[in-house]
Amino acid sequence: MIIATLIFLLYRKLVGKRMRGADQLVNDTNENLASAVDETISGARVIRGLRLQNWHRARFNQFSEEVEEASYLQGTTATRLFTGAELTGLSGLMIVVLFALLIGGAALAGVAAAILYVNEVVSGLEDLPPWLRAVQLASVSQREIDEILLLEDSINVPDAEEEESADSRRPAPSPGLAIRRLTKKFDSGLLINDVSISIPTDRVIGVVMPVGSEPEDFLTLLSGEDNPETGSVELDGRDVRMPGIRNHLAYVPSEAIAFDDSALNQLRAVEPELTEDAALALLELVGLSHLADLQGGLTAPLGHSGSRLTLGERQRFTLAIAVAQKPRVLLLGSLLAFAEPDTALPLLSRLRSCGIETIILGVKSPELANAVDDMVFSSGGHLFFGTHHELLVSQPSYSALWEQRLTGGEVDLSSLGIPDEAFSSLLTRLITEHYEAGDTIYREGDE
Repeated sequence: MIIATLIFLLYRKLVGKRMRGADQLVNDTNENLASAVDETISGARVIRGLRLQNWHRARFNQFSEEVEEASYLQGTTATRLFTGAELTGLSGLMIVVLFALLIGGAALAGVAAAILYVNEVVSGLEDLPPWLRAVQLASVSQREIDEILLLEDSINVPDAEEEESADSRRPAPSPGLAIRRLTKKFDSGLLINDVSISIPTDRVIGVVMPVGSEPEDFLTLLSGEDNPETGSVELDGRDVRMPGIRNHLAYVPSEAIAFDDSALNQLRAVEPELTEDAALALLELVGLSHLADLQGGLTAPLGHSGSRLTLGERQRFTLAIAVAQKPRVLLLGSLLAFAEPDTALPLLSRLRSCGIETIILGVKSPELANAVDDMVFSSGGHLFFGTHHELLVSQPSYSALWEQRLTGGEVDLSSLGIPDEAFSSLLTRLITEHYEAGDTIYREGDE
């Protein structure tokens, strides 16, 4: 039995080296799979807004197959090790029994002891199957990812036949984006009540909302990623929630997330024939040409959720993916690149040259509001549309909104240790508040 055990230990040393390699491979592929699941959850709005569902599902399936292959290799290696343990136990037991039969007599008591020993050895070696638990991970993760990607769509897609019937009764629609008898109350408290406006094509439109609401509330509705309570948002007379129509819109929310793949592969997710030169041109458009100078260039992974990029760079990269789709309507949330005039105005100028029919973006600085063609503003349940200057003159609530936003001459932030170069970006995020004498402004312990 000792000889058999020594033979097995030698065998285990040889197979165990392979086992450690297989185990590491499974761990690595499991991490890739877990990263894909996590990115699917955290980047859901980006995935939907840029229509990356098919690419992301294919990417996950690739990781799932790698886990399955690595787990199969690990399983077969562990099976060899487990089989060797069984053979060792059976061989040792057979030798002990034969030896006892040859000697006979009192040696039979030793046979009983040896059998117990062999049983304990084999039972101990049977603790190896926990290594095999990873074999189940691919199938379990597959179910998890399907539950995420195949959730019942929360968007109420209009019935195609009802749409066609309604179209036949309507006058011929004007081209472009339009809001028809729309009512919606957002979680922020913002209300749009029975509003109809047409948004002209070949224009850049800014969106500004009252303090406490974000432009993205409204942009999500325009993109077809939210349901109005009544009415509709239409493109060329068709509801933007319709699958064929949604493909003409690209929405870039402010959530800053890329994916753990190369910049080139992520751009090719929406434009498979994209060359490296064309990809670099897109990155130059959004101010990210320096990505080509990073280690590995455009073919190196960007890290989990784009961790190799800063928050602003991830937003710009998402914008590059949206432009690569060549959408008719490009919707942009409150991106950091548009918060400061020195970066916002050159970027806006470059976007105008892309041939996109309509660009709609959240605006938080008066310089950008003055640079776009028209502005959309919500107040009292209504939507007002016009140039920045026209709305300043005609809508007191609009002018009051901009009066609330501080200018550099009204406040000295240097006393707080904030450098001068940070003023312009910070001032677009601050507002003035007015208090009567005796009002409590702040009480110690308040949030």
